[in-house]
Amino acid sequence: MVSQNEAMSDELKTQTFAEIRGVRAYWVYMLVDNWGNAPLATDFGSTELPKISSRSELFNFVVTELNEIKDQLPTNSDATYGKFTQGAAYTLLAKMYLNAEEWIGTPMWTETIAACDKVLGMSYVLEGDWKVNFQVENEISGEAIFSVPFSKTVGGNHLHNRTLHYKDPIALGFTKGTWNGISANPDYVKEFDPEDPRYEGSFLIGPMIDPSTGQVIVTDHGRDLIHTIDINFMNTDKYDGIWGEVQQEEGARCNKWTFEAGMNNTDMENDFHIFRLADVYLMKAEALVRNGGDNAEATRLVNAIRERAYQNADHNYASVDLEKIYKERRFELAWELVSRQDMIRFGKFNEPGYLLPETTPDYRKLFPIPYTAWQANNGLVQNPGYPAF
Repeated sequence: MVSQNEAMSDELKTQTFAEIRGVRAYWVYMLVDNWGNAPLATDFGSTELPKISSRSELFNFVVTELNEIKDQLPTNSDATYGKFTQGAAYTLLAKMYLNAEEWIGTPMWTETIAACDKVLGMSYVLEGDWKVNFQVENEISGEAIFSVPFSKTVGGNHLHNRTLHYKDPIALGFTKGTWNGISANPDYVKEFDPEDPRYEGSFLIGPMIDPSTGQVIVTDHGRDLIHTIDINFMNTDKYDGIWGEVQQEEGARCNKWTFEAGMNNTDMENDFHIFRLADVYLMKAEALVRNGGDNAEATRLVNAIRERAYQNADHNYASVDLEKIYKERRFELAWELVSRQDMIRFGKFNEPGYLLPETTPDYRKLFPIPYTAWQANNGLVQNPGYPAF
């Protein structure tokens, strides 16, 4: 245990404990966001099952923890890559404050701006090339704040398994038994400007070509392997009239993290940046607009992201509003696990949409507490709207 390690100095112990508490705060943040009400365990020597804590209690715990440890954490450097640093703490604080109105009923826009300013004053920089954040050796990114380091030999990224068609690796130049998994929501893809490099940089669309023949690859069903944006259901009768079976090649696949040519039945090397600087730019811009603050500064922040994406100023805005900021977050942060939270905060989550012909009830903003969790701890209470245990 850290506290009993005589080889560690008191200063190193304090920093290490702060890093551990920071990672714990991140996971509690995930509970606040996704489940709202959840058990909170802080005494790891206790054998008692933790009782349910309210969303506001969990919120206050995360904010208090982060404010207590933020100055004890290491600063950003090559040596602290992948660790919970001061930058991670202030970015997570900004996330908490940005969502405070939704989560605890109290807007905290001024606090959001202050936390973002702390991060913006650190050594992080926007990469000149957006795709550097997602390339194979993306640990070099100057805007990576908190990352999951992956290795193709030890604990690799297996996004390729989860999204690519069985025969996509032929066109992409590597060998792997991919699963033909997730595709993008067609309505989401259509929001993009096809001239925005982030369109092709986020989605794999179109014919997949066999480099040995120059011809379109043919699936085992005898169909050309062409990834379409639209997904056409062949039969919805047995799936409530909404869902249905589709041709296996349909759907835009994730193309954000570069697929390394030459991979031979390995996972991917690309790291996943949980927090990166572009998000902080957009969080501050949003908080400024919501707080009736400096629109010129908000516009500058959004335009910095757009100009980096397009590599010119031709698509810059004269001014921004919440709708433009919402859209920019969707263009910049596709596949980066922020869409649900953003949709809730911007009032989009309940609206009818793709495969959702009706308004979504409010209670679905939170996930149900799993039955298996209740079986392990019968002190848990189901979230409102879902069947009780």
